[in-house]
Amino acid sequence: MKDNDYTKWILNNEIIYDTPTRMHIRSQDSCMALKHFHGNIEFFGVCKGEVMATVADEKRVLHAGEIVATNPFEAHGFEQIGDITVFVASIGSLYLSNFESIYKRSKLPRFLTDAEYNKTIFDKMTLVDDKYNLPELRKFAVVNDLLADIVERYGVIAVDSDIADDDLAANVVQYIYNHYADELSLTVLADKFGVSPTSLSKKLSPFIGKDLRAFINDIRAIKVQYILSDPSMRDLPLKDIAFRCGFKNPETFYRVYARNFGRGGG
Repeated sequence: MKDNDYTKWILNNEIIYDTPTRMHIRSQDSCMALKHFHGNIEFFGVCKGEVMATVADEKRVLHAGEIVATNPFEAHGFEQIGDITVFVASIGSLYLSNFESIYKRSKLPRFLTDAEYNKTIFDKMTLVDDKYNLPELRKFAVVNDLLADIVERYGVIAVDSDIADDDLAANVVQYIYNHYADELSLTVLADKFGVSPTSLSKKLSPFIGKDLRAFINDIRAIKVQYILSDPSMRDLPLKDIAFRCGFKNPETFYRVYARNFGRGGG
């Protein structure tokens, strides 16, 4: 599968199946996914070779035996370095219920780099692949076992928010994903969700981990990059693509694009 086709398959697959009842574990020998995002938690482990991983604004080379955990709504992307074998586990919120009830206001660390300890996790993920049609109860057991292994070695990170705040923030973020080309601002979003701008800002900040304007523009830049990866769109002027994705100012687009992808658009 060509890189562009694989990237589109990955993005479309995650959009279609990004549901609370999703539990998808697979191994593969390629990974060229543009920076993207989804509501499910995802684990990406390198069995062989090296992969450049980007999560939010943090970039790191993953070596064999290392794992990256992307929490819900964290932008992330992967680029392989030579021949690789990796596993990817996408887990919906339904199967996180026990973890969330025990570790309230917490999330997982991003980079799990103890290769020796991770061998147990890799072995378990190898045994659980999509070729097995697991019973529903077994899915809960697999996820709980995986999370227990991670927490016992790496712990959790406290998040300064409560469940109600997270629900509102998640709904706002989903709205931004779906309406990225619209005129969006703190005031517009606060009005849409019936809260004050000050209250919304306080609830959103710990959830997205950055300034709201930067977050919105990062999503728009990711959308631009996705369109640019489509060969059928290559003849479109870049400024038109940027405008379609919500950028009103070319200078803002080029600055945001470079911050996310390390180069100017085009």
